[in-house]
This record gives sequence, C-alpha cells and structure tokens, in this order.
Amino acid sequence: MAKIINLNKFEIDYLESRFIDLHLLIRNSWILPIKNYSLKTVANWVGFEWSQKNIGGSKALYWWIQYSNTKENSFLEKIITYNKDDCLATLEIIKWHLDNAHKFLKES
Repeated sequence: MAKIINLNKFEIDYLESRFIDLHLLIRNSWILPIKNYSLKTVANWVGFEWSQKNIGGSKALYWWIQYSNTKENSFLEKIITYNKDDCLATLEIIKWHLDNAHKFLKES
C-alpha cells in the first residue's frame, strides 16, 4: 500500500521498523496452556468473546464471493464484523501482554 501511494524507500523502511509481529512476540514471551498460538486461540484464552461464532477466514472469503456475485450488503456487514472482531481480539491480546509483562517485571 505504501508503494501505491508513492512513499519512498526511507518512509517505507521507517514504517516497517515500527511493526511488531504480535504472534512471534507472544510465542517467544509466554508459555500458555493452549494448543496453538493462533489469534483466535490466544484471544479466546485471554477472554475475548467473538460476536460471530465458529467463523474463520474461509467463511469471510465465502462471504466476499457471495457479495461479489450478489452485491448484497449483508455479506459486507458480516465481513466488517469479522474483521472488527479480529482487530478487537488483537487489541485484547496486546492489553493482556502489556498488563502481564508489567506485572512480571515488577515482581522480578
């Protein structure tokens, strides 16, 4: 996207330097009693509740195909809700990590 809006290499490198791989951060920082460290698994473990049940990326892709074929806004609304939940779940994981890392550092 940065290339599309014609950012130069310096600007792109600066943006990239600010990115954090949350999945890698959690995996390398914590041993959690979970089967894997996927967004949904970790978010569920920290207490995030999804507004849509049993939904994943494949279902969102199916909704996109349905929207492309029908132009029915209900499919877009489902995708937006799915993506919003993913963003909120990510935020909950970040909050959990920061809260617990802070507690751990205070105790050390």
